Amino acid sequence: MSHAAESSYAKGAKKDFSTAILERKKAPNGLVVDEAINDDNSVVAMHPATMEKLQLFRGDTLLIKGKKRRDTLCIGP
Repeated sequence: MSHAAESSYAKGAKKDFSTAILERKKAPNGLVVDEAINDDNSVVAMHPATMEKLQLFRGDTLLIKGKKRRDTLCIGP
Protein backbone atom coordinates (compact mmCIF):
# COMPACT_ATOMS: atom_id res chain seq x y z
CA MET A 1 0.00 0.00 0.00
CA SER A 2 2.82 2.42 0.73
CA HIS A 3 4.15 1.95 -2.80
CA ALA A 4 1.30 4.04 -4.25
CA ALA A 5 2.14 7.00 -2.02
CA GLU A 6 5.83 6.74 -2.77
CA SER A 7 5.27 6.55 -6.51
CA SER A 8 3.23 9.78 -6.54
CA TYR A 9 6.10 11.65 -4.86
CA ALA A 10 8.62 10.04 -7.20
CA LYS A 11 6.81 11.34 -10.30
CA GLY A 12 6.85 15.01 -9.34
CA ALA A 13 8.89 17.30 -7.17
CA LYS A 14 8.15 17.35 -3.46
CA LYS A 15 5.94 20.20 -2.32
CA ASP A 16 7.19 22.71 0.20
CA PHE A 17 4.18 23.17 2.49
CA SER A 18 5.71 26.23 4.16
CA THR A 19 5.22 28.23 0.95
CA ALA A 20 2.02 26.52 -0.21
CA ILE A 21 -0.10 29.45 1.00
CA LEU A 22 1.66 31.73 -1.50
CA GLU A 23 0.70 29.60 -4.51
CA ARG A 24 -2.21 30.56 -6.75
CA LYS A 25 -5.42 28.70 -5.99
CA LYS A 26 -6.90 26.39 -8.60
CA ALA A 27 -10.39 27.90 -8.22
CA PRO A 28 -10.15 31.52 -9.41
CA ASN A 29 -13.87 32.11 -8.75
CA GLY A 30 -13.70 31.11 -5.10
CA LEU A 31 -15.47 33.71 -2.96
CA VAL A 32 -15.93 33.99 0.79
CA VAL A 33 -19.46 33.71 2.18
CA ASP A 34 -20.43 35.87 5.14
CA GLU A 35 -23.48 35.94 7.39
CA ALA A 36 -26.62 37.52 5.94
CA ILE A 37 -27.37 41.08 7.05
CA ASN A 38 -31.10 40.50 6.79
CA ASP A 39 -33.00 37.24 7.21
CA ASP A 40 -33.16 36.45 3.49
CA ASN A 41 -30.56 33.75 2.82
CA SER A 42 -31.45 33.40 -0.86
CA VAL A 43 -30.01 36.76 -1.99
CA VAL A 44 -26.34 37.30 -2.83
CA ALA A 45 -24.54 40.66 -2.51
CA MET A 46 -21.39 41.12 -4.58
CA HIS A 47 -19.01 43.92 -5.54
CA PRO A 48 -19.84 45.33 -8.99
CA ALA A 49 -16.30 44.63 -10.26
CA THR A 50 -16.64 40.96 -9.29
CA MET A 51 -20.02 40.76 -11.00
CA GLU A 52 -18.54 42.24 -14.17
CA LYS A 53 -15.56 39.88 -14.07
CA LEU A 54 -17.85 36.84 -13.71
CA GLN A 55 -20.31 38.26 -16.29
CA LEU A 56 -23.23 38.21 -13.86
CA PHE A 57 -26.27 40.46 -14.11
CA ARG A 58 -28.78 41.62 -11.53
CA GLY A 59 -31.38 38.90 -10.97
CA ASP A 60 -29.27 36.01 -12.32
CA THR A 61 -29.65 32.64 -10.65
CA LEU A 62 -26.45 31.45 -8.96
CA LEU A 63 -25.48 27.95 -7.88
CA ILE A 64 -23.14 28.15 -4.90
CA LYS A 65 -21.15 25.07 -3.91
CA GLY A 66 -19.89 24.93 -0.33
CA LYS A 67 -16.86 23.27 1.18
CA LYS A 68 -18.89 20.20 2.09
CA ARG A 69 -20.17 20.00 -1.52
CA ARG A 70 -23.59 21.35 -0.59
CA ASP A 71 -25.40 23.22 -3.34
CA THR A 72 -27.39 26.40 -2.70
CA LEU A 73 -29.46 28.18 -5.32
CA CYS A 74 -29.52 31.98 -4.92
CA ILE A 75 -30.60 35.11 -6.75
CA GLY A 76 -27.85 37.54 -7.75
CA PRO A 77 -27.80 41.18 -6.69
